[in-house]
Amino acid sequence: MRETWYDTAQICLGGHVINPMSVGSPAHNQRFCDQCGKAAITACQTCTAPIRGLFHDSLAAARAQYNRPSYCHNCGKAYPWTR
Repeated sequence: MRETWYDTAQICLGGHVINPMSVGSPAHNQRFCDQCGKAAITACQTCTAPIRGLFHDSLAAARAQYNRPSYCHNCGKAYPWTR
């Protein structure tokens, strides 16, 4: 059976991707960005929906590339790094 899901990304308020798989690889999570020092978030600050991270597909090879989103998939609001 095919299983697909989005992991949750961890991105700092400045827009640096810290961990595109914060659920699948929690050892790589950080409270603050090591590039700019800003706090890291894993959810939309407006609606609290998880930030979409790396897409997992049990029948396909893992996608190695991750592009951070600019807008929340749930409420459409801009993330802080777009302002």
